[in-house]
Amino acid sequence: MKIIPSYIWDGEKPGNQAEHRFFEVLQKLPFPERSIALHSQNLRGDKKQSWYEIDFLILTQTCIYGVEVKTGFLSSRDGDWRVHKSNMDIAYTKKKSPYVQAKDATLYWRDNWLFRNFPELRGRIDCAYMVALFQNDESSLQTLNCPELPREVVLGDQEFTVDGLLKRLKETRDYHLTPTKRRTQSPGLSKQEVEFIANKLRPSLEQSYPAGVRNFLLNSQHELTEEQYRLLDALESFDRLLIDGGAGTGKTFVLTHLVRKDVLAGKTVLILTRPEKLRSKLQLLLKDLDICILGPEDLANIEDNRFDVLYVDEGQDLCDEQTLHDLDKKLRGGMGSSRWRWFGDFQNQLGAELHMSEEVFEFIKGLTGNNSIFPLRRNVRNTPNVVRWLEAICHARMGETVMAGAGPEVLIENEHRFSTLLEQVTSNPVLGDSPTESTVIIYPKDFSGEFHSSTFGKEALNKNLSISDSESFKGLESEVVYAWVPPKIEDSDLKDYLYKSVSRARAICFVVTKNKDSLMKQAMRLQESNDEPS
Repeated sequence: MKIIPSYIWDGEKPGNQAEHRFFEVLQKLPFPERSIALHSQNLRGDKKQSWYEIDFLILTQTCIYGVEVKTGFLSSRDGDWRVHKSNMDIAYTKKKSPYVQAKDATLYWRDNWLFRNFPELRGRIDCAYMVALFQNDESSLQTLNCPELPREVVLGDQEFTVDGLLKRLKETRDYHLTPTKRRTQSPGLSKQEVEFIANKLRPSLEQSYPAGVRNFLLNSQHELTEEQYRLLDALESFDRLLIDGGAGTGKTFVLTHLVRKDVLAGKTVLILTRPEKLRSKLQLLLKDLDICILGPEDLANIEDNRFDVLYVDEGQDLCDEQTLHDLDKKLRGGMGSSRWRWFGDFQNQLGAELHMSEEVFEFIKGLTGNNSIFPLRRNVRNTPNVVRWLEAICHARMGETVMAGAGPEVLIENEHRFSTLLEQVTSNPVLGDSPTESTVIIYPKDFSGEFHSSTFGKEALNKNLSISDSESFKGLESEVVYAWVPPKIEDSDLKDYLYKSVSRARAICFVVTKNKDSLMKQAMRLQESNDEPS
């Protein structure tokens, strides 16, 4: 049976043993009709209950099953339902039995999500509610047998098998079908409807991580796009894959998502990327994992044959013979046989000096075994106006933005207006209480001395704002970006720099320079050259 998501976060922790085992059995279940299971469905509640949680929701063509799973031994006393620790101390107590919890959550989901999104399904599908108790044997289940926990709907400790689950699902459905329903069976769903419901639920399910995981994943991007889901599905089939996407297509977001999945599977993981700031960000996001995050200069200090899986971020900067040679020694099986995912922005190489070796890139592509590249085209960072501006001025491939509306324009401003611009941004209600914390000043790497000696650079330093050169800020983003442009810069270098800096902005971007009119003329010239037929 297909399960979404196809893994359980923290599945090996003691408190999750039952969910992990139920998940494994469910995967092997040869259900006779089209069926999809979804787990960890959280729903904002009502006055009766603030949150509803469904451990597993099994969608079939004839019935929807809501399942509550308990790892600890369950007992009941004086109307309280108690879940015990392994030493039999009480872990927690609830007034509702697990069966009532499953029933309430499933009915709430049916009435407040399913029927609101698909009103035509009313009367077409039955619901049933089941409990899986990992530590309760048959004797204890008979003791607990009552209307609040009928034996017919409980999977006991000896039934966590394929045959046991199939039998319990059938008995659970029979228990909930009244004689009237048996005579007039619901028409049910088509295979396509089961798929459609699951796909509509999938974005919220993929966010159902533990709080610590969810906090960092939702920091920038809120959910995986359909395109990124297709990438996840493709990675199930390929050991080695090149992933190509422009700035803002969520490459780093997908990478962190996949790294957690591999670590949960017991793999030793190496993440390689050149920008130091990006490495620091990844270390912060993945600080709870035992992984190695390095720059190419660090590879010589790492023992050979250490890693099972390699992830490369900003991989367009690492397509060189030395890096490839070093990685081949660090991976068990080498680059030709090991598992790796190479993320990069391979098409938007706009500067006068290209750092990517086409020959090495083609060699890496050949190592995939399929000689292909998976494209990411949906921009999940930038507003439509930022995307349009970059496409017009830089002729960059930005992808279709998923954000609604247009958003603020990219504005070219004189640098002497910097203080006024900062005041305007500070009063912008969209940016919250501390907009300066979401602000970065970016300058071209080759103009570091000129920037720091300029009046603008000195003022930015005095205001204690975050400052970075464009190369060091690769892979990162900020709500507000001030992209400083030196008075004299070649057209090709300007295109490359503006792409690398303006694309970092999630909300607002100012391009600041000493002579606004001169820069606007240069930008218009770039746009006109892009419009000329090739």
